[in-house]
Amino acid sequence: MNNNIKKVESVTKPRFIVLENGVEVLKASKKELADARVQLLQEAFKPLIILVDHKEKTSMHYSKTIHQKNYRIEAGDYEKDTALPPVTEVPQTEA
Repeated sequence: MNNNIKKVESVTKPRFIVLENGVEVLKASKKELADARVQLLQEAFKPLIILVDHKEKTSMHYSKTIHQKNYRIEAGDYEKDTALPPVTEVPQTEA
């Protein structure tokens, strides 16, 4: 008798979450996937990227303004970053 049971990943909460301006972009359990998505977002010149690691309970902020050449990498606040409310639409400001 063959036991052809497909193993399902037992992770209820993925280890890594990538956020772009408060909007969830990727949930992954492998660091390589999360790092690749961060790199893709950096190549697209996104202003704020947050990488949250649930196992180590850390977060990293990658931020850049228009006049900066490179991204600034800073340690983030894990509790604050995991409690971000879902942003549905960014309000437009009048200049």
